[in-house]
Order: sequence, then structure tokens, then C-alpha cells
Amino acid sequence: MEYIDNIIYGYIIGDSYGLGLLNNEVNNNSIKLIDNNNLNIEKGSYSSMTTFMLATLDSVTSFKNINIADILNKMCTSLILGKFTNDGKIYDLNNETLNILKHYSKKNNLNYNYNELDESSYALSRLLPIIIYNSINKDDYIIVNKVISLTNINEEVLFGSYIFYKYMLNLISGKDKYKALKFNIPNTFNKELVKKYKNLLKGNIFYKDIKFNSNIYNVLSVVFYVILHSDNFNDMFMMINNLEGNTNIYSSLICSIGGILYGKDSIDKSIIKDLKNKKEINKYIRDFKRSLKNEKVC
Repeated sequence: MEYIDNIIYGYIIGDSYGLGLLNNEVNNNSIKLIDNNNLNIEKGSYSSMTTFMLATLDSVTSFKNINIADILNKMCTSLILGKFTNDGKIYDLNNETLNILKHYSKKNNLNYNYNELDESSYALSRLLPIIIYNSINKDDYIIVNKVISLTNINEEVLFGSYIFYKYMLNLISGKDKYKALKFNIPNTFNKELVKKYKNLLKGNIFYKDIKFNSNIYNVLSVVFYVILHSDNFNDMFMMINNLEGNTNIYSSLICSIGGILYGKDSIDKSIIKDLKNKKEINKYIRDFKRSLKNEKVC
């Protein structure tokens, strides 16, 4: 079950690495976690994406299943009480998610009016525990759709989430990073969306064509470009250093994939040493793996 540590740690390290670079006017030509003085964030901190990923991980651990209501409640708990954060604060939380969680905390229902047109990829953070759970139980995209839909019902986000989900499942099953891009797409998805992603799924991604923002198509373009043009974590980190825009979004997804491909032990030990909240992170991962073993699913 070492791959679970590799995926989760890869994601958190990538988030922390990219958070240091986010809107930070520095030239990080080395491979290390750095302070983000512009946003007043200490090196080794992680963003709301990791916070909500850990909340989802804890929920699956508690129920030994995927409980949508509990995931949402734990996300609200992290917002109100600072649980699953590294210092009681939530960093880089997008307004759409913030408004939905605030509304749910007060009204106990979801209000989708906030984000029907939101094409951002923040919701992907919650998928990792679901991907791992489904990889050793059954491939159930319906539940993935429900988890994403907690904060985003945009059709392109749901389609992009499906692509990331299937790619990760293929990697976990042992396919290489090129063959993992090949999978069937249900005919329920909009044909124009499928057409838009055609070149991406073929690996035909050119740096000059990439737009650096949180739109899920553009994020996945960055992620797959880096994955397909790197051979180890050092390659990936050096490429991340030169990215623009939402660096922690790109970096977290890139490094979660890197965790499967290369293992977290290939990451420079100084990076892992500087990561905050490792004791709690290790506990969340350990309890998660124990809950899966108790269910006799692995």
C-alpha cells in the first residue's frame, strides 16, 4: 500500500511547493520549499486544497465508505475550526467554494447559484482519497461526480474530473504515463467537450498553446505537459519553477502523479523535512490505510 503514501504525500508536497511560488516575485532556481512573503505564508504550509483533501481522507476513514454529507460537514469544520490545516488558517480558498461552505454552514443546504459557470479545477483536490478507495473497490464514477458536485456542477469541470480520475486509476493499475491517457469516454458527455480534449488525451500538448489559469482544461494541459516531458521529481520541480498563474494547483496534481511514477522517497529529503504538520499527515494516512485493511479490500 506504499502507493497511497506516494500519492498523498506527492500531492501535499506539490501543493506546498507551488504555494511558495504563488504570486511570489522570486526566481526559485533551486528545488526547495520557500516562504511566500507576498502572501505572508511560511514555507512548508499547504493550501485549502490539501485541507479539503485531508478532510475527505478522514471522512472515508471514519465511514470506511464514501459519505457525501460527512465530507461536506468536514469541509465546513475545517473552514470554521481550522481542522485539517497546518496552522489553523486556510490558504488560497477560492470565493466560490468559500461562499458555498458558508451558505451550507448557515442554511444546511447547498446553493449552486454561486458557481454554475465556474470552470476552475479546485475541486480536484478531493478526488485523491476517492480514487484510491475506488481503485481497490470498484470503478464508480457516479460517486466521483457527487463529490465534485459538492462545490461545482459545471459540465466541463465534471468532464475534466473524469479525465483526471481515469488517468490516475490507470497509473495505479500499472500502466505507463502514456498508455494511461487511453480510456473509454461515456457518450453521456457533451460531444463538443470531448472534441476539445481530443489532443490533450493524445498527449499532443504544446507549451506555446497553454494558458495559465485555473480553468480545468488549462490546468490539465499544464499537468500532462509536465508529466509527459519529465522523467523524475527534479525535472518536474524545475519545470514548475517556470510556470505562471496558479502554481500550487498545477504542482499538487503534477506531484500526486509523480508519487505514483517515481515514489515520494525520490523527493529531496530537505523538502519533506520542511513540510509542516507531518505528524498529523502521517496519522491521517496511517488510519486511512488501516480502515481499508479492516474492510479486507486490499
